[in-house]
Amino acid sequence: MKKNGAIYAAIIILIIIVAVLFYIPYVVEHISYSKTSGELRAYRENLAAMQKGDTISPLIHAVSETIRPAVVVVQVSEKIEVRPQSTPDTNNFLRRYFGWPLAPSEPNAPPEYLYKRGLGSGIIIDANEGYILTNWHVVHGAQKVNVTLADGRNYSTTWVRSDSRSDLAVIKIDASDLISAPLGDSSKIETGDIVLAIGAPEGLTHTVTAGIISAKGRTSSDGYQTFLQTDAAINPGNSGGPLVNMMGQVIGVNAAIVSAAGGNEGIGLSIPSNTAKIVMEELIKKGKVTRGFLGIEIEDVNDQTAKKFNLPGSKGALIVKITPDSPAQKAGLLPDDFIVSVNGKAVTDSLDLLKYITSLEPGQKAVIEFYRDGKKNTITAQIGTLPDQIKKEEIPNQSPTLYSTVHKTTL
Repeated sequence: MKKNGAIYAAIIILIIIVAVLFYIPYVVEHISYSKTSGELRAYRENLAAMQKGDTISPLIHAVSETIRPAVVVVQVSEKIEVRPQSTPDTNNFLRRYFGWPLAPSEPNAPPEYLYKRGLGSGIIIDANEGYILTNWHVVHGAQKVNVTLADGRNYSTTWVRSDSRSDLAVIKIDASDLISAPLGDSSKIETGDIVLAIGAPEGLTHTVTAGIISAKGRTSSDGYQTFLQTDAAINPGNSGGPLVNMMGQVIGVNAAIVSAAGGNEGIGLSIPSNTAKIVMEELIKKGKVTRGFLGIEIEDVNDQTAKKFNLPGSKGALIVKITPDSPAQKAGLLPDDFIVSVNGKAVTDSLDLLKYITSLEPGQKAVIEFYRDGKKNTITAQIGTLPDQIKKEEIPNQSPTLYSTVHKTTL
């Protein structure tokens, strides 16, 4: 009996051990689940409390709703001549091979035409007159321009005025009940400020993306374009759309992206609103933008170069080339002259000189101070007119070459 009791006791203990081993994972899992559920409930409660104090989301919503009615979709079509490929002239090939007289040539086949279509965005700037701001590269070469408003209305127009060097254009539609967006002061924007990009990326109309100003003063390789940099998502189709601050003001016109793959990589470029305002006003009033022209190619210098040329310092712009029959040549400027001031305004670098010369009116006199062979000289030049067209290979694309400062510039 004692032996049987011991066996029963051992069996009971074994059953208890197996039960414990079997239920321990379940108990641990249940405890872990209860802890996780409790944490999630706490997180949700905290989120609900934080949501009550969330000022960013309502602000973004309010800004986007304020600006979106002023953002339009710009669709363009360009007529392109396509000549059919000629088939090999077997008959004349054999005649040439055997030295026989060539057969009479057949008349050329008539050309065929195709329409190349493009899409971008735009901003209604003047609701009364129907003026819309967009990019030059959106409307360049287009025979047909169609504008779709936020409320779905469509308008066609042939009133297009554009400026290639700034990559800006103004189009005009005859419409009523338009809503415009105000232009802000882009000089007041700071790195880190929150901004919204609104447009039609890949045809997805009135898309809103958010980001910050990543940098200011990004400059194209030719020096004629200065950009605000943002990480707000910008893609093909956003061109011409607004970059907006949190006061509901347009502080930039989205123009390009820097990308190795062709899509958004967090480096978007926007033309500052102060530049857009000047260009837009000239396009509306005069139909084109006139810029001063001197006819020199310039570059910055460092301390070593300044010492080599016996210059007083590195602040200024070194002439590396003179355009024949230009205002600079007529005034007597030469390569290796180092310009330090124009009309009493000190020149800090080549970009500074570019901006000042192009801001002068053609025909205006410019008193130029420069160093030659270590000696300071002064001459007076009559400013010419900068050509308003750029070469086809210089047409802005989605990945422009940028420099933080201008290395070599022609003006």
